[in-house]
Amino acid sequence: MNRLDEIYGPTVIKAQGLPGPAFTNEGLFQEEAHRVFHRSWCCIGLRQDVAELNQLSPIEFLGQPLLLVHNQNGIEVFHNVCSHRGAVLVSRARAAARNLPIVCPYHSWTYALDGTLLRTPHAGGAGVHDDVAIDRSACGLKKVRSALWNGLIFVNLSGDAVPFEQFIAPLAQRTDFLNGGRLCHDAAFSRSAAPKANWKILIENFVESYHLPPVHRDLQRVNPMAWHYQILGGASYVGQGGDGRDWQKTGGEHDLPTRPPGRFHQVSEYEVFWLYPNLIFQPVGNMCFVIILFPQTASLTHERIEFFFYAEDALDDKYAAERQRQVDFIVQVNTEDVGICERVHAGRRSDGFTGGIFCLRQEKSSLRVQQIVASHMLCDNGSIAPSIEFSFEDIHHPEEDQPTVGAS
Repeated sequence: MNRLDEIYGPTVIKAQGLPGPAFTNEGLFQEEAHRVFHRSWCCIGLRQDVAELNQLSPIEFLGQPLLLVHNQNGIEVFHNVCSHRGAVLVSRARAAARNLPIVCPYHSWTYALDGTLLRTPHAGGAGVHDDVAIDRSACGLKKVRSALWNGLIFVNLSGDAVPFEQFIAPLAQRTDFLNGGRLCHDAAFSRSAAPKANWKILIENFVESYHLPPVHRDLQRVNPMAWHYQILGGASYVGQGGDGRDWQKTGGEHDLPTRPPGRFHQVSEYEVFWLYPNLIFQPVGNMCFVIILFPQTASLTHERIEFFFYAEDALDDKYAAERQRQVDFIVQVNTEDVGICERVHAGRRSDGFTGGIFCLRQEKSSLRVQQIVASHMLCDNGSIAPSIEFSFEDIHHPEEDQPTVGAS
């Protein structure tokens, strides 16, 4: 049995928790970059990053310099490197110049916004701008497979993942109440965080509500643990749902416009999701917020946190105070999550941690996260073939566990 089998096999086959090295070892983190992230569809940004025609926005994902481009074809993604000698082309977000869209800072090779190589200055000698040995048609920017969903930009670095429509279908069906409507981004509330924790720990924490009473006391008072339920979406998504009651509405004059009608009877009902592998997607009653995870190392993850609303007029000044109240609450909850996840990560460095224990009435969702990741880590690994059947189910607390309103 090789090392990947030893680390990840018991999680897939015996439902045992992943051991500490799966969260702290840099070699395993690099394997995850290849087997989990490069081979799947990963969220890397927003439509708003390149909202206007001819906009360029560079981004780095798992060490790969990428370039978001809004050209005549729509939004496309390219490797942000010159085909000549590999220099990074664009270092800051900007609008492309009309006559010189993308110029390499090294030797001034020039590319159109569709990636076509336009010019190779002095390639044939001083003042000679063509070289018969260089086929410009074969030397354009390398395109990255990309897709757009609900204003979010996804890429597949390996180029061989399933079609995006197949990948997104399970979550798209679960969130069909959005009805393809355009979420309205409020850039004023863009936030970021850099938890000193492995990316999987952040997701394990997000999909369970067991930690609410000790960690999120304000949230627990208005949206108790027992009002939550676990959501298992096969190998596609994991999440939780609930009824936030007073959390989502103030009862004031300027309550925010709510989501499109759909599966929920009350605006306070909601479901939130982790979409494998790096998107936390949270379309609650009167706003939607996302956390895009950018794993940096085994022990550091960058979070990009963005807020959306369900109607253009939700961005009016009359709703400013309510938007601020909602965002402040979410940021507070996320800050609490970051703190506890950093403590969990520190503990998983211990020789005394051998995989942990899952309380399945509370944390089957967290186990599912580990099993999904482990199954991808073992894919084409030889001796162990991932054979687990990932169910679609909702797991509710028993009726006798339901609290009265305001219980803490």
